[in-house]
Amino acid sequence: TISTSSSLTLKNAHLSVPGGDIIVEGSGKLIGENGSTDAVVHTTGEHAIEGIGDGLVVMNDFHHGCSLEEHEWSGLHVDGDFYLEQTCRLNIYSGSVTGTIHPSMGGYFSLSNAAQIRVVDFGEPVAGATVTIQGKQVITNQNGIAIFTATYRNVTEVSDSSTGILQVYVLRNGHSQIRSWDPISPVNLDIMMSSVSGGYLAEWLRLDATFSPYYLDDNLTIISGTTLTLLPYASLSVKANRGIYVNGVLEATSATISGNDWNGITLAEDGLVNLASGQLMGGSLTSGPSSSQVSIEGMILSNAPLFVSGSGVLDISDSLLHQSDNCIFGNGGQVTVSDSTIQSCNQAGALLTQSTISFSNVTLGSGNEQGLHLRGASGLVTGVDGTNHDGSGPGLHIEMVDSSLQVTDSELSAGTNSPAISVEWSDMFTISNSIIHGAPGMFVDHSVLSMSEVDFVGNGSGVALDMRGARADPSQISYCDFDDYDNSVHLVGEEGDDEMATSVFTSNHHHATVAYASERLGFTSYGETIEGAVEISGTKSITAEIWDPISIDTTQVNASGVASVVSGSVWLITVLGEASSVQTDATIEVTVPSFGDIVSEQIINADTSEGSASIPFIYYSWTESGAAGAYSATWRANAPTYMEGTGSFVPNQFSSRNITAQLVQNQAPVVNITQPAQNVEVQEGEAVEFNAVGQDLDSGTNDELTFVWYLRSQGDDAPGTQIFSGSSGVVDNIGQVGVYIVTVVVTDAWGSSAEDMLTINVILDDADNDFIETCATSGPNAWYDLEENRPCGPDVYDDDDDNDMIPDNRDIFPTDPCAHSDFDMDGLPNSLIPNCETDLIEDDDDDNDGTLDSADPNPLDPGISGVDSEGGGGLLSPSIILPIILLIVVLIFIFLRGSREEFGGKEIY
Repeated sequence: TISTSSSLTLKNAHLSVPGGDIIVEGSGKLIGENGSTDAVVHTTGEHAIEGIGDGLVVMNDFHHGCSLEEHEWSGLHVDGDFYLEQTCRLNIYSGSVTGTIHPSMGGYFSLSNAAQIRVVDFGEPVAGATVTIQGKQVITNQNGIAIFTATYRNVTEVSDSSTGILQVYVLRNGHSQIRSWDPISPVNLDIMMSSVSGGYLAEWLRLDATFSPYYLDDNLTIISGTTLTLLPYASLSVKANRGIYVNGVLEATSATISGNDWNGITLAEDGLVNLASGQLMGGSLTSGPSSSQVSIEGMILSNAPLFVSGSGVLDISDSLLHQSDNCIFGNGGQVTVSDSTIQSCNQAGALLTQSTISFSNVTLGSGNEQGLHLRGASGLVTGVDGTNHDGSGPGLHIEMVDSSLQVTDSELSAGTNSPAISVEWSDMFTISNSIIHGAPGMFVDHSVLSMSEVDFVGNGSGVALDMRGARADPSQISYCDFDDYDNSVHLVGEEGDDEMATSVFTSNHHHATVAYASERLGFTSYGETIEGAVEISGTKSITAEIWDPISIDTTQVNASGVASVVSGSVWLITVLGEASSVQTDATIEVTVPSFGDIVSEQIINADTSEGSASIPFIYYSWTESGAAGAYSATWRANAPTYMEGTGSFVPNQFSSRNITAQLVQNQAPVVNITQPAQNVEVQEGEAVEFNAVGQDLDSGTNDELTFVWYLRSQGDDAPGTQIFSGSSGVVDNIGQVGVYIVTVVVTDAWGSSAEDMLTINVILDDADNDFIETCATSGPNAWYDLEENRPCGPDVYDDDDDNDMIPDNRDIFPTDPCAHSDFDMDGLPNSLIPNCETDLIEDDDDDNDGTLDSADPNPLDPGISGVDSEGGGGLLSPSIILPIILLIVVLIFIFLRGSREEFGGKEIY
């Protein structure tokens, strides 16, 4: 028993009273300072219990009685039950009761604790901060402290209620922090609210976790050559309408940068931002248009849109981007995203215009209106998972791209009101090795599509591939599967599209109610499995071509209007020669007559350089008026050394596509030169006539033989220069003195050839053929024939080339013995020797004075012409008077001479 005015202190001690009680009377006091007892304790006084430090622990039941009084204790911890007797009201601070609390009628029991909140800035106390708990505000004092008490448990006779976790709100300069406090225990909270000065950062600033979080109340510019570093577990909060501008370096690892309605981070020229394993919240991050670079790795970006333009660079990996309008927005720049998730973006996960991109292993989660919206972008999209896309727009929206953008190894799902992929006004969109779920699967609007190995997975309704409009270049769709759709391919054309290239589908599998539904657009199919109807319609002439289908139900092919469907196939023709040898140098021509309403005659030419000739042609057609097919196809085959072969076959859906063409060996023709003789000698410049006879041993005639003649000097490469064609001909001049080879090559209609040749000796010219054995070639009588008494030898040595006894130097026609003079030099001789054979024509006006020699008194004088000639003057013509005068002078001279002799030799005067 502790009597009134007495006290017992248990300091770092335990009082053991096995099975006993401790009674504290009146104003007596039991004090515990890290003390304990196993007794049952009974008290009545207002200050009967006091706990210091760790307080007093009662390891048994506790009884307290009072009447209409309110008592407050602290530091009491009861492991047993607590009995509050009479109408007492008791509040215990910094204590606890493990057992059951038994208040009496009208009694009230409560447990409360205190919280000490201290606000510091870089370790220094902050006075004037506002702390709010349970709606109660307290301003920190000069020591930065605000103290609160809170009741966490209230027990009456009829109720037992607990408060639960309380929120502690701290506000300073517009920045706030929230902490949690469970009032079942007292707490001392140090709340760090460190300030970072705005303006220009001119030296390296490191923010570590010790004084975190940090608050920026003004714009901060990190100048070139300066770095702001957030070390692990540091946090920086930026005031609204303020931002960070980076000319230098901003780096943060396992740190947080946040704010409400702040201006975000903007990079200037050569700015660099490296963020890793932390969070960025509430503000944008902008790279560009000047050259700058952002690296984000292992980050969570919440309401933190990324902007890139110009020469800016974004590199994002292993991160979560969410809760922005456009989580990534770009106009130009370079964007790389890998191993990241983009979700809950109100407009688009990424909206990029003319950017260079690389997306790899990116997940497009739920909550995006659109997934990736790429306009004029280039680069690679691979490994994108859009199976959880649930927005109203497409998972992948493509506009105005070309072959520089490629999508591969991705899996996408249709949105709530849109296709999985939408492609608009693109010169070329390339996608491969991907999976598309839902309907519509892909919408292609006035674009060229290159698609391969893409699987479309439907649910029995809708369209897998919907294509509108056409471009100058054809779309290419190959090795794709269209499974479980109402319509696998839907084509719709517009005015003028019938003149554009048609889409080409190769080796695809269609499993749909309608495989092709085409309106005003043609298409071409190669080697497809078509399980479903083919329907085409149009008001202008359009055609769907189906080549070599793996399977097709021709009863489900329908054409209406002026549209048509044709079916074609490739036949392989193998050309065999002797002993069934395959001819790889043969040519094939196949002719298919016209049939039906729309298919005209087809002529196909091919070769067998690859072993067989591939012969594609159309053999069946469908129009509104019905179906028609080709009834035959004829082939014509040619191969070197073989005669031409012909044959025919019946083409239809089930006929064999392998045809054999057997050819018969062609025998080479023979040829023989019949003129001139072998080793013939001809003079230089002498014309030579040639003639040859050939025979085609297969036909026995030479009607289809061709002859080509060649000339070469002995020792030159055969066959020489072509001189003429045909079985005969004349060569005016073989060449200079020497030995020549003449070859004739004869070729038959099937290409086999043979040849013959002869030798021609060209010697010097000898017009009079007097270079005989009696012609001396040396000594004093060189080039003179003493027996024949004449000059001799080749013309170059012979002084009289025509043996007309007139030297060549006085002979106008030195090689023609029939003439030698030409007074007027007009090419016609004055006269010809009678009965002399020549090609010359005698001149009938030797002096070329216009008067024929037969009427010209002096045919060698152009000044004297006939008596009646216009220039002669009649009898007074000089040609008459002068001879008369000359005759008179002669007579006088004779007369005078005779008279002198008669008179003794004296002259007579």
